[in-house]
Amino acid sequence: MLSRMSSSIVFFSILSVIMLYIGFSLNFYKATDYERYYDRSYSFMRDSEVFPEFIFEDIFLTFDRWSESFVMGRLVKSRKDGPLSSGGFVGRFYDNIPEPLDGVSKVLFRHAYQYKLYLNESMDSEVNQFHAYKSQFGGQAFLLSVLDRIMVGKNSFKLKFYYHLMAAMSAVIIFIIILWFAKEFGLLTGWLLVISFSLFCYPTLYAKSLWWVLWAFYIPFLMFLYMLRKEELSLRNFPHGNFIIVGFCSMIIKIFFNGFEFITTTFFMPLVPLFYYSINPEGIMVLGSSETLGSQSHLFTSMDSKLKIYKRSLTSLGPDLYDFPSSFSRDRSVNIETQICAMAADVNITLVPDKFSKIYRN
Repeated sequence: MLSRMSSSIVFFSILSVIMLYIGFSLNFYKATDYERYYDRSYSFMRDSEVFPEFIFEDIFLTFDRWSESFVMGRLVKSRKDGPLSSGGFVGRFYDNIPEPLDGVSKVLFRHAYQYKLYLNESMDSEVNQFHAYKSQFGGQAFLLSVLDRIMVGKNSFKLKFYYHLMAAMSAVIIFIIILWFAKEFGLLTGWLLVISFSLFCYPTLYAKSLWWVLWAFYIPFLMFLYMLRKEELSLRNFPHGNFIIVGFCSMIIKIFFNGFEFITTTFFMPLVPLFYYSINPEGIMVLGSSETLGSQSHLFTSMDSKLKIYKRSLTSLGPDLYDFPSSFSRDRSVNIETQICAMAADVNITLVPDKFSKIYRN
């Protein structure tokens, strides 16, 4: 039985990663339409003789060329002057850009020209005016610049490899999260998530982008998920400082790759596994300065009253909270009449008012 379960998990893992990867890299399931909705502003790259080096199809179809052109400019700058030139920041070249064709925006043409500069290495000497974009460091561009120096082959092959690399990283990171759901809630849940991610527009849209680096957004969430899962399996509590260190380091990794894009969402994502595991027996919950346990105080034991850290106790809910009557009296007046008749035998008339009030109070 155990071997069958392990083999099913292995099969699920391999097939899921392949499904996610081919969907993210090649838009195999047509989950999104790059050409019609997202790349149409740059369609002149296909029709123009200015861009013979660029193949406008398959893996090269991407999202948000406006931002991705920063990465292309960084790759050219690193090839000319080294990965640490201009502080390692992303940016674009602005000098010696030819005039665009009729009907083509000059701004869009400048963005597209960064791809031509990267693919045609012989043009490196023609551009020198590099404008760094300092609002985001762009760690992915720095690492790709280092990789660009190590790899051999045509630049078109390298660019294709970078797109596949981003798609593969996104597929692996998202699958690891899906694997947790499969182990917690069953393989059916896992398969549903794989299908949902494969067919959903936005994961496919962002997965292989050299600018957005989709997989980096999930690093903090994944690290918290891993630590809480390991804590549960090992049956011991990790020091609270470990979670602070892991949270800080994983957030730095995210910021290194794609800056402060969607930073609020990334901050809140690790709270999901924290709340999930805190409601389990012996789970840990941390409250804010203005929050209290309220009527649920009997369900938790205090671990640090100053920091408001509580542990979920093993005791179950008291039966009085769920003590609903199994049946109801049909007519309360019948009971009252019965008690009045029984009272009539009492000769002490002075006790009658007290008994009446006692009956109606009950």
